[in-house]
Amino acid sequence: MRTWGTVAIAVALVAGTVGAALWAPASVQADSKVKSFCEYGYAEALGELGANGGEWVQTWGEQPVNWFMCEADPSNGLLNASVTGQLETERDWSSLDFSVDETTGRVVLPLVGELTLSCEAGEMLLGLKGNFLIHGGQAFVEDPADTVFYVPFGFAVQDDTPTPMSLTLESATGKYKNVEAAGDWEMRVAGYVEVLRLYVEVPDGNGGTVTVPMPLLQNALMALYFPALDLVVGAEEEIVLTGEYYRAAPGKKK
Repeated sequence: MRTWGTVAIAVALVAGTVGAALWAPASVQADSKVKSFCEYGYAEALGELGANGGEWVQTWGEQPVNWFMCEADPSNGLLNASVTGQLETERDWSSLDFSVDETTGRVVLPLVGELTLSCEAGEMLLGLKGNFLIHGGQAFVEDPADTVFYVPFGFAVQDDTPTPMSLTLESATGKYKNVEAAGDWEMRVAGYVEVLRLYVEVPDGNGGTVTVPMPLLQNALMALYFPALDLVVGAEEEIVLTGEYYRAAPGKKK
């Protein structure tokens, strides 16, 4: 789908400068020195996406984004263009962070999930936990044809950014088998959900009715809370993965 560049013009993004694209080490070697990294990816949603989570397919080795400043100097990456990701999320019912502001349209969805990063040479499995922030109100981007509109989320709005989601390295194989995370890794996303416009009939004041667009906030909440209605056309996001790691000696991994 990759229409992010078009939508980004209509959404205020944080300005920033970052380094070049990152590439993975060629071989598995022990290195006790802690290294920092910033990785850049892109994802599209698969199937139903809503308040109870969803599934995303990712590509990595993408160009740095303009809404995040990488503090890793130098950045020692783990991923490259051969790596793909599969992220499955669901509602975190144990969290008290869930909230819906029906005035502004701001929705906070606590999520948990699993992220699998894989290539022919190895795989990493990470557990995800954090809040998915959906922006509403003036942040909605309307389509001139009035058939769809766009709901920004994550870091797509510069004056209302969420806490990054945390990732815990749970297992690794192949070229990643001796990678040890130095603390939790963090994932930031910025993107949008494309939603079909709904129309409703209202009294016209003369005993009849007239068809008008449903208010965007109500339309967006309908799409998120009732995914079976198929109001979500698609969703895409830019991703930044950051953290620190070192390589344990063979047989020394925790």
